[in-house]
Amino acid sequence: MYSSTRDMLSFGAAILSNRLLSPLATRKWLSPTTFTSSRGHVLGAPWEIQRADRLVPDGRVVDIYTKAGDLGLYHTMFALVPDYDIVVNVMTAGKEVTDEFFVQSHVISQTLKAIIPALDAVTKQEAKKNLAGIYQDKESDSMVELEVDDGPGLAIKEWTVKGFNVLGNFTFYNIAASGRTLPGIARLYPSSLKAGSQKSWRMVFDQVDDERGEPFDEEAVYPDARCVNWGTMDRFTYDFAGLEEFVMTVGKDGAAKSLSPVGFGVSLAKQWYM
Repeated sequence: MYSSTRDMLSFGAAILSNRLLSPLATRKWLSPTTFTSSRGHVLGAPWEIQRADRLVPDGRVVDIYTKAGDLGLYHTMFALVPDYDIVVNVMTAGKEVTDEFFVQSHVISQTLKAIIPALDAVTKQEAKKNLAGIYQDKESDSMVELEVDDGPGLAIKEWTVKGFNVLGNFTFYNIAASGRTLPGIARLYPSSLKAGSQKSWRMVFDQVDDERGEPFDEEAVYPDARCVNWGTMDRFTYDFAGLEEFVMTVGKDGAAKSLSPVGFGVSLAKQWYM
């Protein structure tokens, strides 16, 4: 009752920066505990989690952790967006807002529609400046080229190790998929694992293309059936190591210094002439 907007924004920032709980405890807290009849809503404790797929151009899901509160004619809604480190708080009072049940949710939605696409565009500009480009080790004839496109994460445009085209022959690293066509564009996504200046990234492929994916979606009894990337980690290996893990070393200015495909044990320096 007595908290101001500034209080709530400070509280939200403390949650997202792990100043109240450990990173592990925070991740467990910001998790669903049960489902609802809506595909757009799941429930946590105490979170009312909205799964938004209309906020960014590529259509990926952005989870919004909200908590609404009411007392008579006084209504509030508190929202966290961990993917973008955003905190939003809405406080309203009076008969006008009480008559319309969804007014707080509407305000949150309109606010995020204005903020997140702009942040996403700025993020891509920063990633293009600091992370995209060629990473190379001339001695071992190894190279990875990353680029920022219209999709999420960093697209892997080219990947060779010791002169061998890894990306073009990637399916041969899994006996069950040997020789098959790549399912889509290979992309790097940041994970929550980091140690000092080193940060872990994971490579996954885009969803199966429409030609092969649409029949699968139509036959399945649940939506987005073709999206199975979450279950394919570490299925492609070399010398008993998963090929999807990359470690990026980043300077204090946020610019990448090197990239290491862990499975191959090589370190590639960022080529700044790009």
